[in-house]
Amino acid sequence: MKRYVSIMAAVVAVGLTVTLTGCSSGGRGYATPTKTCGIPVKKDALLPLLPDGENVGEESAGSVTSDRGCDVIVDERVVLSVYEAYVDKLYDPMADLESYKFKHRKPIQRLPFAGKGAVGHTNAMISTKCGGPKVKYLLVDIDVDKAVNSDVKQRRKDMERFVEAYVPNAQKKLKCTA
Repeated sequence: MKRYVSIMAAVVAVGLTVTLTGCSSGGRGYATPTKTCGIPVKKDALLPLLPDGENVGEESAGSVTSDRGCDVIVDERVVLSVYEAYVDKLYDPMADLESYKFKHRKPIQRLPFAGKGAVGHTNAMISTKCGGPKVKYLLVDIDVDKAVNSDVKQRRKDMERFVEAYVPNAQKKLKCTA
């Protein structure tokens, strides 16, 4: 009987080990980037917007002196899109003209920089003064793949944290004075 109990304990231990190993094997096979679209972003602000996968990369269009966009891709799927527009006025993300971009938009209340922001279920928009040599105002739009996190409330918080980290560094790169 003791031998039977020992064998069963070993079988359970092996089964548990295999189960736990299987649970952890999805994960991220890539290092979290330290930049998004050429802009430094803290890992804790970017990480929640990236799903598990093996490879992460970017595709960019534009330059520092013109509107530019960038897609962050995990395993051949676009999971985050960032678009910067260099404009002549401050656009209010809560204005009627911008409503088509959002599903259930709400204003971002406490931005750590001067400007206006709004967040929806899968996107966020920030508009801020730049006053730089070539850019009067900076408009940043992001879109996130909703499959990254099915918890809408958390995804909205994660997008807010990302734009709050991204925009000040984009302003620095553009040499904004505002």
